[in-house]
Amino acid sequence: SYNDTLVVSNTGTDNLDVYSITSDNANFTVNSYRIEADLINQDQIRATRNLDLSTSNNRTRDVDPFTLAPGEEYALFVTFNPTSEGDYDGTLTVSSNDPSGDSYVSLSGTGLTPPDIAVDPGSLSTDLYTAETDTQTLTISNDGGDDLEWSATIVDYGRDETTVTFTNCGQEG
Repeated sequence: SYNDTLVVSNTGTDNLDVYSITSDNANFTVNSYRIEADLINQDQIRATRNLDLSTSNNRTRDVDPFTLAPGEEYALFVTFNPTSEGDYDGTLTVSSNDPSGDSYVSLSGTGLTPPDIAVDPGSLSTDLYTAETDTQTLTISNDGGDDLEWSATIVDYGRDETTVTFTNCGQEG
């Protein structure tokens, strides 16, 4: 899932009563926390502080109707959680007493199949006498749908404690 923040601000001169904030697509959900904005001085410098609005000390909650005084803000967490691959579009509707009517926010996202690493074999081991060598193959593959970024570190705990790290070895995917 992906989260982003949208802030509803009252830039008017009267209280803004927000009746509802809804999404028309179930892949986009909305939760909120309140931010109180204070005007500090005549220069309109604002400081914000989080207000805990729940009894469980959790700042996220369902979006209920709320009122904003002039200069106040209300932050919304918009979450995109696609159910399958593909492109998704949606609209947030903010219904309020604003004389210009409802406000709309366009939403879009793409559902991707995540990478899925496969390693074969699951481990490598050998016992060698001095001056002997051994070659073994470790295969790293991606059974998923998006690019896989990987790294592997080989640590030799012998006398030199040599460490070698490989990262994608110049390969895509």
